[in-house]
Amino acid sequence: LGDRFGDQSVTTDFIADLQVIRDFTGYELAPHTDSRRKVIVILFYLPDTPKDWGLGPSIYEPLDSDF
Repeated sequence: LGDRFGDQSVTTDFIADLQVIRDFTGYELAPHTDSRRKVIVILFYLPDTPKDWGLGPSIYEPLDSDF
């Protein structure tokens, strides 16, 4: 945790936040960074039909390794 947050005195007082979100037709979210305060984020994509299985979330790496 100290390496991740840059502070060796980081505590392990975490909170869990569960959100169930339904996106509607035409919804899209551009690539973005998430809050650095988050330790882990898990997304489950549940398509209506098998033809949409490939449309879930993607993970991108920044072009600048110092980002």
